[in-house]
Amino acid sequence: MSKVVAENQQKGEMKTPQRKLVERMVIAIAVVGTVVVVSIFGNIGQHISEIMNPKSSVYGTWVEQNVATYAAEKIVLSKHGVTIKGRVVATQFEFDGTELSYQFGNHTLRYKMKDHNNAEMKRISSPHYQPVYRLSGKDQNRY
Repeated sequence: MSKVVAENQQKGEMKTPQRKLVERMVIAIAVVGTVVVVSIFGNIGQHISEIMNPKSSVYGTWVEQNVATYAAEKIVLSKHGVTIKGRVVATQFEFDGTELSYQFGNHTLRYKMKDHNNAEMKRISSPHYQPVYRLSGKDQNRY
């Protein structure tokens, strides 16, 4: 009986390095698979967000409210980016359905939509001055 136990122990010891190698390979495959799945689903989530909240819904001229017309800032959003005073200040912007943001120099400017029609937005990136902008030509009472 002791001879059988000794043989089984020897066989078990011989399989241990092989088993460790197999276990490590299975873990490595699982980690790589997880990374691949997360990256695929991350891209799908981004695409779904873009479909549900197209940037084109905020394209147009946004005019600053509650200031003199000659001093009102106008922001033009289009497929080419963000234009202010005839200058392209950013070639891309992000829109998630409730917030719009773009890089302007070293600063990120952020705006929050005030209504579900995306007709008014408020700058939220500056705590001191938070102007409201209205999309020119868009009736905010439309549903």
